Amino acid sequence: MGITGIRKAGNRTAVQRLCRNHPKMPAEWICVACRSMFCNGCVELRSYSGASLEMCPVCGRRCLSLADVPKIKARKPAVLPARPFAQELAAALAYPLRLRNLPFLFGYPLIWLIVSVFVAGSVYDLSIAAIGALAAVVFGGYICLLLLNILYDSAHGRDNPVDLPDLTEIGSVLSSLVWFAWATAVCLAPAAAYYLAVAGVQGYDDPLIYLLAGAGFLYLPMALLAVVVRESPMALQPGRVFAAIAKAPGEYAVTAAMMLAAMVLLALAIWATVTSVVYALPLLLVHFHLVMTTMRLTGRLYVAKRDQFAWFNEE
Repeated sequence: MGITGIRKAGNRTAVQRLCRNHPKMPAEWICVACRSMFCNGCVELRSYSGASLEMCPVCGRRCLSLADVPKIKARKPAVLPARPFAQELAAALAYPLRLRNLPFLFGYPLIWLIVSVFVAGSVYDLSIAAIGALAAVVFGGYICLLLLNILYDSAHGRDNPVDLPDLTEIGSVLSSLVWFAWATAVCLAPAAAYYLAVAGVQGYDDPLIYLLAGAGFLYLPMALLAVVVRESPMALQPGRVFAAIAKAPGEYAVTAAMMLAAMVLLALAIWATVTSVVYALPLLLVHFHLVMTTMRLTGRLYVAKRDQFAWFNEE
């Protein structure tokens, strides 16, 4: 199973002629100003002097039919060259604030809490179990698709922030959830195996369980990068991932530390939902910001170390 939905969502070129808003729909119109391409359902119809014109929903300029202008090409995404790591870190921290749909960043904690209510309620009331499960899958998959899009675009040198994914692309949402879950499961496998081995002896009191889980989350950003670039489960082979980490130990240590901090904040937020929801909201906000920052910085690290990470592109 590949992650073509992620690739299409982040790689809309003139050759593909795909709609900007619906990556699986063929484009029929192109804007004369911003060069964005759209399907028939996305262009806006406006009447001028008794005639209907197709207008761009992004910039408001006129759209022309691709059938009439076959030589017009879409504007390629800006490619941002590698910069010193300190500059990349500062830019990555600011990246989430550049999202075109910034309210989603601040709305994430509230949506997370609402979904959590349905999930928790399903334990006591089986009648809402289906709603809770569906909400968790859709919301989780949507977030995974957004994060993998950020990672994919960043790894390909794109400077413009990604658009929010289209929720109607349910195939891409579900496949992103599967890939993210698979990578996370591989990273946490040592901790899970150790816990199962000592569950009847020390249980959660054994600190080694937490050390192994923390090491797994330190491993996760590079594992996700391998998945996005290679689109293969074999990309998660520890030998390959550790070899890439060894090529940029200092930079990756900072990147992985942010991922670990984000996971700690998520754990604290889950605990806070039981004690005080007021504290959960800021914890979730900072957690989501750090995860997006980590995805951006990991992708930019690939741009800077592309030659050293050449094994990512090996067949």
